[in-house]
Amino acid sequence: MSVLDVDRLQVEVFETGIALLRDITLSIKPGSIVGLVGESGSGKSMFSLALMGLLPSGVRVTSGKARVAGKSILKGLTNQYVNSSREDIALISQNPRAALNPTMRINKQVIRVLRQRCNMTFKEARSEVHELLARVGIPDVGRVANSYPHQLSGGMCQRVVIGMALSTRAPLLIADEPTTGLDVTIQAQILMLLRKLVGESDEKSVMMVTHDLAVVSSMCDQLIVLYGGQVMEVGPTREVFANPRHPYTKFLLESLESYADGSADSTPSVSENPIDFGLSGCRFSNRCPFSTPVCQTTPPPAIADNTRIAYCHNLESI
Repeated sequence: MSVLDVDRLQVEVFETGIALLRDITLSIKPGSIVGLVGESGSGKSMFSLALMGLLPSGVRVTSGKARVAGKSILKGLTNQYVNSSREDIALISQNPRAALNPTMRINKQVIRVLRQRCNMTFKEARSEVHELLARVGIPDVGRVANSYPHQLSGGMCQRVVIGMALSTRAPLLIADEPTTGLDVTIQAQILMLLRKLVGESDEKSVMMVTHDLAVVSSMCDQLIVLYGGQVMEVGPTREVFANPRHPYTKFLLESLESYADGSADSTPSVSENPIDFGLSGCRFSNRCPFSTPVCQTTPPPAIADNTRIAYCHNLESI
């Protein structure tokens, strides 16, 4: 059984009917780390919010199915929907200090999570705090547990947030840019911690939401490429990096190489047209040099090749 199964998920702006996410279909296996990548505005965070039941006002799920550990989490925008999804999904925020209550000491915040999500008594939760903080690599657990968030470094706050996410025992962890704002050394420590924690359990999986392809290449088993709220390509990370099939994936990887050697702009060979959410076909078609008229009018087919899927009309001509 997959940890996450999503089938043709669509999210729209209520008043305009514009689809921010269109026909998202993907699957995440147990014990894996999956990278959800794409440039700003591609729909990565919106997809995460949809799964968590945290969509902003005026935005709603209009169709599709999603199951976490075999349980449906899209039953409508009700408290039942929100609570169901939050039982099985935990969020690791990109801004750990903002995710923590600045007026409460760390131990009280962890105790609150343990009592609400694990049905522990206050005494049980209090005895669990130090063990949980130690599990995520915090050395001086007594001092950290008695501190306020502003008294801790960004890396330490991120470890606390990861610990709180793990305490929920949710099978799916969504890591939304978990290393943003951290220095390189702390970034490496946080990523190693996530890899270690997933390795300790065959039932947990991480969906890493990021635009950092260097992080994805070293961390993720599987890669899901989004653009304009549509899936462009899905496949094992090594295979996608070695031989990208979709034009957008190719340009993303070229931009990484160009940035590294300083030889070109961020998206070589691609026009600067913005994302057109009104296109009924492929939303990358107004920037793609291989675009044909059918690309703009007809949704791209899913072309499968062993472990890979690319959504494109013109793969053979690329």
